[in-house]
Amino acid sequence: MKLRTKSIYHPKPFEPNQYIRPHVVDVVCLTDEGDSEEVIAGRVAVDYLDISRAETAGQSIVHVCDADSQNWEMVYSATIEPAIDFAGIRKDFEFDDPVQGLIFIHQVVLHPSLRDWQQMILDSICDMFPNETATVMIRGITELPDRELAELGFRIVAGHDVLFRPNMLKYDYTTADDPRDPFTDLTVPPDAEAYVL
Repeated sequence: MKLRTKSIYHPKPFEPNQYIRPHVVDVVCLTDEGDSEEVIAGRVAVDYLDISRAETAGQSIVHVCDADSQNWEMVYSATIEPAIDFAGIRKDFEFDDPVQGLIFIHQVVLHPSLRDWQQMILDSICDMFPNETATVMIRGITELPDRELAELGFRIVAGHDVLFRPNMLKYDYTTADDPRDPFTDLTVPPDAEAYVL
């Protein structure tokens, strides 16, 4: 398994929502037919809000979120301390590390053969971004039970339908500590791509 990413980056944003970079992450796996053929067995839609970059450019984080979508408005209201300017992550989340960016996982489509690999996939996606970030994910878009989400560090945000994970902390599950090898231990049916695309 490997993750292949497509993204859009604006070198000189001229609209507030251009500080949010959309990513499409394809989960590419070998088929179980032994012919070294690769197929896309999963696809994850991820947005990344570079808070530090937006603030340096004088952009209001609330306006950036508002300019993008209703989902980003929800992410803002669920995770950011209420203030006119970006004041940081909500104090009731009880961690003091600075957050320079927000990762928002808003769509996950995985072939059923990847069920046991969901933790590795999500943890790896979080690791693709800088350490001083947090991940927000819509609750219920994966098949992971609450226990496995908690092992990944995801917390339920009270009053909202999202989960929150500070990426700079160490959790019970990490890809680095998983004894499985995603290259040799995982194969998928050749028709997995038809399920995803």
